[in-house]
Amino acid sequence: MVTLSFDPRVDFPAAFVQAKTKTEKRKFVADHALLWIRDMKRRGATGCLMFDIDDTIINGNEAVTHGFEQIKELYNEASQYYPVYIVTARPDSEHDNVMALLRKLGFAIPPDRLHMLPEALYDGPSDHVVDFKWQCFLDMAQKHGGCVARFGDRKWDVAHRDSLDTYLDHVRHADCYIMRDPALRGTVSYKLPG
Repeated sequence: MVTLSFDPRVDFPAAFVQAKTKTEKRKFVADHALLWIRDMKRRGATGCLMFDIDDTIINGNEAVTHGFEQIKELYNEASQYYPVYIVTARPDSEHDNVMALLRKLGFAIPPDRLHMLPEALYDGPSDHVVDFKWQCFLDMAQKHGGCVARFGDRKWDVAHRDSLDTYLDHVRHADCYIMRDPALRGTVSYKLPG
């Protein structure tokens, strides 16, 4: 059974997804997100979608199991409605290998919509990842007139960069969390359990 526990520590719609397993949480996120994306499309909302790779659309064994099947279904249906981008902290020197992996697992993505961390920044501090993911969000939202939804297992995948150590510092890596932070101008953020 999945329940939502609304977050009293923020002044915008946000909730922790509570369930016995990560699989149940992923299934809930996939169902919730599809309802949101379909409704935004019906209303004529513009924008794009952003997904992380690891522990978001595939598991640590580079497979689509234990709830990742539903995330894949979400990804594939949602890509019919909005432009989809994959933004990952994997190094850009692996672009061809990652494209092959995504194709093999059934994720269609044009090569120019896979954004990867510059290799020179790969072994650097996590601030490089935060800056990279945030800049990708800003660029894609500007290009498409907004971002309908973001998906990732880390806060930096889905949250405003200024929130990470301030008003969202209580959200842990293991948490599954859905929010609509007005600082993201209409984006719904889906933080999957890490």
